[in-house]
Amino acid sequence: KKLGTELNGVVLTLISVVAVTAGSLGAASNYSRLVKENVDHPSNGDYNVILLIGGILVSIVGIVYLWIKDLLSPISAIFFSLLLFFTVLRYYSDVEFKIKTNFLRYFIFYLFISVGYVLGIILFNLTNIYWAIAILAGEVLGVIYAVFASDIFRKNLKISKNFKKETLIFKLVFLF
Repeated sequence: KKLGTELNGVVLTLISVVAVTAGSLGAASNYSRLVKENVDHPSNGDYNVILLIGGILVSIVGIVYLWIKDLLSPISAIFFSLLLFFTVLRYYSDVEFKIKTNFLRYFIFYLFISVGYVLGIILFNLTNIYWAIAILAGEVLGVIYAVFASDIFRKNLKISKNFKKETLIFKLVFLF
């Protein structure tokens, strides 16, 4: 209701862009790390570099999409880029909880995301700044929880000897 029919359609399209780009990259990184954990023993640094570069590239794609659709403004560029970047991080962030089979932290991670979504909706309704704030709040809270509850963004941040091997699949994805 708050956005109106036309803008609601635009928002649904932009949410689809987030899911296809940022969600795919974050989930692919997550699953790749799960599969390679016991074989190649990748470092957190390997995947953090992939996430940083991938998050920036996905954000650029998002800005270009906004520009092509004539939706680009300073506010939309900032919030949509942040949403894309944090979505990449969020989709990857639960990987340590899966690796260590820590289901309590896994549950709390998603609880933080859910609380963030509720807070984001309240914030959007109060401020009417930009629709992405409703989702962004949840993504950010999830990443913040992962930073403090896991080691993936804090320890073992050096690039491993397997870095080229780890990044090969992502290079191929970005080429096609």
